[in-house]
Order: sequence, then structure tokens, then C-alpha cells
Amino acid sequence: NSYKTGKKIIASFSNYGKTHVDIFAPGVDVYSCIPDNKYESNSGTSMACPSAAGVAALIRSYFPELTASQVKDLLIKTATPYKKKVVIPGKGKEKSHLKNMSVSGGIVNANNAVLDLLNKK
Repeated sequence: NSYKTGKKIIASFSNYGKTHVDIFAPGVDVYSCIPDNKYESNSGTSMACPSAAGVAALIRSYFPELTASQVKDLLIKTATPYKKKVVIPGKGKEKSHLKNMSVSGGIVNANNAVLDLLNKK
């Protein structure tokens, strides 16, 4: 997703699909390391994927007994829902809800995931 809010919270290059995309993650202007000990902001699914994978790794580091499937289910369950309509990437000004654009209908949320697990203990 984008650093923008409202109807443009989903980046124009985002993938989407009710059955093919599980969750949205930040992927616009993400400040990250690059070769030669430097940093810069980059955008793309190559930035969003590590955001979601990082949350999964955090969960597995504290709860190693969880399977990959359990972590995936947890991230989907604890995603922050976004209930406003957003512009559908590549569809001009056409809008839809995230619940129609992904399995979770929301954005990855590390805090929600950890709290959910801690509340079960």
C-alpha cells in the first residue's frame, strides 16, 4: 500500500484479487538499504513483500511452535481492516473495498498479530 491515505492508500502498482492476494503491506517510498552501505527510498512489491515477511519472521521468532500456515492465517486474521473504498490499481478511477481486493481485506499489522497470540496464553 501507499503512504497516502483515503482512496489512494493502495499503490497504483499493487496486485489485488479476492482469492490471490492475502494481505496488503506498505510498499511506497520505503527507506531501505542498497549496495555499498547506502540507503534510499524505493517502491514496489519488492518493498511490500519484505514488510509482510518481516512480520511473519517476528512472529516465528517469538512463537517458533507455529507453522507457516498458522502464521499466514494469523496475519490474515489480524490485518487492520480498511473500510473505505479505494482506487483499484490500473482501473482509472474505479473504486472498491479492500475486502473485495484481498483475502484479509486489510493491511498487515504486527502489533495486532502479537497481541492476538499473547492474549491466547
